[in-house]
Amino acid sequence: MTRIQEKLNVVPNVPGVYLMRDQYGHIIYIGKAIDIKQRLKSYFVSKSHDGKVTAMLAKVADFDYFITKTENDALGLEANLIKKHKPHYNVLLKDNKTFPYILIAGDKIEITRKTNRKGKYFGPYFNGIWARGLLDTIYDVFGVRDKADEEILDKVKSFLRGENDFGAHEILTEKMETAAGMSQFELAIRYRDGIRF
Repeated sequence: MTRIQEKLNVVPNVPGVYLMRDQYGHIIYIGKAIDIKQRLKSYFVSKSHDGKVTAMLAKVADFDYFITKTENDALGLEANLIKKHKPHYNVLLKDNKTFPYILIAGDKIEITRKTNRKGKYFGPYFNGIWARGLLDTIYDVFGVRDKADEEILDKVKSFLRGENDFGAHEILTEKMETAAGMSQFELAIRYRDGIRF
């Protein structure tokens, strides 16, 4: 039994992020899954892959993984790790798709897929809906829409860097309970989803 097969046997059926490594230990691909065991098995057990995946797997000598509580957590961790390590095959296998960023430029906060403008970029977020949900959370917590003053912008930047949540959980929980009490269930669901970020 190979090292990969031995490790695959003990991978749990949980959400997480996996890192493919070559023979030198370099990270060549990072992915996320709601069930990392099944996703890894689809690589190493299945024989049906396209050319790009087959080429990548030929170079994989080992893998590591991180367990996360939710699929959203895995999505965020994957994005951060890809941004940090810039694995070769993530570029090839994404077919040059452009992913959304949250851009703070001047007094504006917005989602963009282009990075050629002046401003502070946060991301990329590998799911447009998730980026929109995060922006909605910012609107709900900080009471802003498209524009904000400098003091608020500093707090938003800190929030996006993960340095301070400024009581986001408590604010959104209160808003959710109020909306539910007024039978505004769609709004309550939005606040509930915001808590997860």
